[in-house]
Formats: sequence, C-alpha cells, structure tokens
Amino acid sequence: MIKMKSKQKSTLSKLLKFAGKHRFFIILAIFLSGVIIMPIAIIVILVVFDWRLGLVCLAPIFLSLLILKQMMGGNNAEFMKTYMDALEDMNASAVEYVRGIPVVKVFQQDDSCRNFHSLAR
Repeated sequence: MIKMKSKQKSTLSKLLKFAGKHRFFIILAIFLSGVIIMPIAIIVILVVFDWRLGLVCLAPIFLSLLILKQMMGGNNAEFMKTYMDALEDMNASAVEYVRGIPVVKVFQQDDSCRNFHSLAR
C-alpha cells in the first residue's frame, strides 16, 4: 500500500511538472477544441436530425460569407479604406474625450464633446 501511494505521488508530480511547463499549450488546446468541435457537432446534429433543416440553417451562413466577401474586397476596397479611416478618427476622438473628462470638469469646458459629436455623425 505504501509503494502504491509513493508511485501515485511520483506520477502526479511528473504530471504537474509537465503541466507547469506546457500550460499555455494545454489551455490553447482546450479552447481550440471547443472552437472546432462545437460548430462541427452542431452541423452534424442538424444534418442527422433532418438534412433539409440542416441545409436551411446552413444556407444563411454561406450567403452571409458571400456578401461579406463582396463588401470587404474587390471594388469596395476604397470604400473600406475610407470607412476604416473615419472609424479611426472617431475612436481617437472618443479616447480624447474620455481622457479629457476630468479636465473638462475642472475648467468647465466642453469643446471636446462637440468635436466627438461632430465626428460621430
């Protein structure tokens, strides 16, 4: 009985050493397995339950991917660049506004609020 406990402790200590060295990869494997396995399992369940219902449920996914590809690439590249630049300006203005709230309260000025409001339009 004593030999068994020491062997269990030895095995457990080896396992803990391995887990300590490779903690990042273990956590990554756990998260990725959920990300990969869950959608595949849902698709399989849909198709096994009723293949017609599975196709009806999967059709919007493929349609949305097609629309997203057309929106983001090809002829709309210039629009996406303009959109991203405007989004960057709005985000910078929001950060400036939030960081300036204490200053606004102290000096009772609100120009940054007007600037953010005009960019958000």
